[in-house]
Amino acid sequence: MLLYANDNRGLLSRFDLTGGGEANLSDLLGGPDGFFAYFNAKYKLPKNVLFCPAGNTDTYDFIFNNWNTGIRPMQAISYSVWVPHRSNGILVPPMYFSFPPPAGTVPPVLFAIDTNPPIHAPVKLGEKVAVKNPMLSDSVYCNLNVGWPNPVNVDFSTVNQRNYQTDYGGHYRKGALDSLNACYVDGHVERIAAKQVKVRYGSQNAWVCR
Repeated sequence: MLLYANDNRGLLSRFDLTGGGEANLSDLLGGPDGFFAYFNAKYKLPKNVLFCPAGNTDTYDFIFNNWNTGIRPMQAISYSVWVPHRSNGILVPPMYFSFPPPAGTVPPVLFAIDTNPPIHAPVKLGEKVAVKNPMLSDSVYCNLNVGWPNPVNVDFSTVNQRNYQTDYGGHYRKGALDSLNACYVDGHVERIAAKQVKVRYGSQNAWVCR
């Protein structure tokens, strides 16, 4: 992503997905014009770097290939991309700077949960939001029934693993979330323990956590 930014006036990559997906952060544009085709051709990016080795490796080929057809091909990875982009035509993660968000700021199909925005990564290198927010993290998608309708106080170290979409990322241990990793624009990675994980917004089928 940083190589792309260096070649594109500091802008971080987005590759909008106009249809398909559920407004989650792992669902990206596939096909010959998609993110992987571009990064593989230009930077020789191998497929394996798109997936966390600590995740459910048995499902990675499925989420990467199963929807990569038709007029709106989609490829899913095991990381959440916090750089604003479109998934199913919806801007994700939602970009808002105060809570509650001003009317019209967040698409009506999404749930603004985090009371300390912004939650998105920078659009361009040098933005101040980069200090606070990662550009990538292990994907943690939790069932909307957990903590509904206000999951701000959920302790994710106590939520059973069956409540997560474990086809994607996250580190699980003894049937519960253990931690996730988050990568920042400056290249450093931080481990976030399950007790520190919070819901940032609600997509069309999950709480999107970090």
